Amino acid sequence: MSLPSDSPEMIFLRDLSGVPLSSLGKENDMIIIPPGNQSSGDEDKQPIITLYRDGSIATGNLMGYVGNGDVTFSITSRFTTQPDYFLHYMLSRAMSVRLLDLDHPYTTDSQLNLLIYLFPYYLKRALSRGIYRCYTSLNKNDAAIKGTVNIPRHLRHNIPFRGKIAYSSRERLAANHITQLIRHTIETIRQLPNSHYILAADRETSRCVAEITESTPSYQRNLRERVIHDNIKPVNHPYFIEYTPLQHLCLMILRRCGIHYNGSRNHFNGIIFDGAWLWESYLDKVIREKSGKRVASTFRHPDNRKSTGAIHLFNSRRKHGDLTFSPGSFYPRYPDFITAGCVIDAKYKLLDDHRQLQRDDCHQLISYMHILNLDKGIFIFPHTSSGVIHYEYTLNGLGGRIIVIGVPIPQNAVDYRGFSHEMAVAEGEVCRILEGIEGGD
Repeated sequence: MSLPSDSPEMIFLRDLSGVPLSSLGKENDMIIIPPGNQSSGDEDKQPIITLYRDGSIATGNLMGYVGNGDVTFSITSRFTTQPDYFLHYMLSRAMSVRLLDLDHPYTTDSQLNLLIYLFPYYLKRALSRGIYRCYTSLNKNDAAIKGTVNIPRHLRHNIPFRGKIAYSSRERLAANHITQLIRHTIETIRQLPNSHYILAADRETSRCVAEITESTPSYQRNLRERVIHDNIKPVNHPYFIEYTPLQHLCLMILRRCGIHYNGSRNHFNGIIFDGAWLWESYLDKVIREKSGKRVASTFRHPDNRKSTGAIHLFNSRRKHGDLTFSPGSFYPRYPDFITAGCVIDAKYKLLDDHRQLQRDDCHQLISYMHILNLDKGIFIFPHTSSGVIHYEYTLNGLGGRIIVIGVPIPQNAVDYRGFSHEMAVAEGEVCRILEGIEGGD
C-alpha cells in the first residue's frame, strides 16, 4: 500500500491494526455481528485487521466497515467484487433482512443503507423482551398526589389554593430516552424514499413500529439533539440487554444522516460481520428450507455460542491406581450441522480443486465422524468459479467418505435480483446433492 506514513489513512490503519474484536466492541461505538454474547472466544480474540511492514493488510473472515470520523475503512467479502451482493444476500437469508430492491437503495451512502437494512432485525430482537421501561422523574400538579411535595413550585402555581398540589414523582414509563431514540430513528427512516420496505418489511416489524409509536406520544422532532445526548450512555439492564445494540444502531443511523452527537474522533465506529458465522447461519437457513425430508427431518445445528447441542468426546474418566470411576460427558464439541447420516462442516474458505484440505479441518471432521459413528463427513464452502463443485475422498483404516461441496458465488451478475436468482439455483442443486448423500448415493 503506497500511502505516506504520516497520512490520516496510515495513522488510522496503525491505530486499528491488532486491536481484538472484543475490545473494539466494548470501548467504541461498534456493532459486531454476531453480538458478543454469541461469539466464541477465538472469534473475539481475532483483530479487525493486521497491518504488515510492507503495507499489506490481512482481514481474516471479517466484513463491514470501521471509521473514526476522518477515515473509513471498508472490508468486502473475498468471494465477490463490488457491489458486495454476497454480504447482503447472506444477511437477507441468515438474519431475515428484507432486501427487495437493493439495486435502488434508500440513499447514496452504502454504509447508511447497510445500517437501515439491519434496523428491523435489531428492533424485533429488542422488543421480543417487551417495551423498554425505566423510572423517569415527573413534575406534576394535580389532586392525585403521589410523590414528594414540591413546596416552592406549589407556592408559585397554586396560590390561592385551587385543590391542586405540586409534587415530584418517579414512575416506570415506556416513554423514556430509549424509546424516544428509537422513535426518532423511525421518523428519520420514514423520510427516506421507499422506506416502507423497511418499516413494514413484515407483520412483526409493523407491530414493533406501531408499539414504539404508541409508547412515545410526546415525540417532538426538535428535541432530537437532546434525545441523542441522553443516549450516550449505553443500556446496562440485564433483562433489556438486547436494547444495547439497537441503541448503538439508532445512534449510528442518526449520525450518518447528519445528526451528530458528542463522540470522540479518537474512537472507532462502524459495523463488523464475522463472515464464518454469517456463512454458517446462511447455510442453516438454506438447508432447513430447501432440503428434502431425508435431510430436514434429522437436521441439527449445535451452537457453541449458546452451548447447545454439544457432542462429547468421552463418556467416562478413570484414574490409574484409583478405583474411582467417573461416568459422565467430557470435552464437549460443536459440529456445525448433523443429520442421521452425516456431519457437515461449513467452511468460509476456498477448498476447490487447486487447494488442499487443511490438516486441522480434516482431523476435526474425521473425529466428529468417529464419535458420532457416521461414515460421511461433508465440507461446504463458497467459491468463485462457475457451477457447483462436488468431489470426495475415501478414508483409509475404518473407511468412510469426506465429501467436498462448493457453492458458486456469482461474479458477473448484472443486478441484485440476478445475483439472488443464481444463488437460489445453486442452493437447490446443493440441497439435492445433500439429499442424495443422505440417501446413500
